[in-house]
This record gives sequence, C-alpha cells and structure tokens, in this order.
Amino acid sequence: MNTRKNHIFTGREAALAYALSAERVFGNDYSFLNNNPAVIPIFVSQLFQSLEISIKHAGIASGLFTEDEARNRAMRSGHGIKQLASLACEKLGG
Repeated sequence: MNTRKNHIFTGREAALAYALSAERVFGNDYSFLNNNPAVIPIFVSQLFQSLEISIKHAGIASGLFTEDEARNRAMRSGHGIKQLASLACEKLGG
C-alpha cells in the first residue's frame, strides 16, 4: 500500500523555508559564498529547486496545469524548469 502523500508546498511555506535557510547560511556574512566556494553547487541547486516549487505552485494554483502534469517525471529531467515553463507556454497557447 502506497501511503506517500503528494505535497506541493504553498508559496508562503516555500518562501519562509528559503528565507530561514538563507538567514542561517549567510547570517551577517555577505561574503559567505566567496569565502566558501565548495557550497556554491548546493546553493545553486537549492535556488533551482525553489524556482521549480514556485512554478509548480503557481501553475497548479492557477489551474494552468494539474499536479499530475507538474510531477510527470517522463516529461522532464533534473528540476525540469525548462519543461515546466514549456508546459505553461503550451497551456497558454504561446
């Protein structure tokens, strides 16, 4: 039995999580990334994940596409930002 619940975080939940994470990582040290270049790939990955969550949330909340369409792994690779944007353009007739 599959008890996994599909969950798309709300925009507010995602924004709060990323704001708290950035505050924790950077604190008052604005040169953190320059002084710790090993962190950059993780930081960039998190930015892409945030963008993915935001596109999915906006698309689903607006009715532009369904949760199943947004989560369809067959249509995308990685975070799938380009594919999600293409799906949105297609649905909008662009």
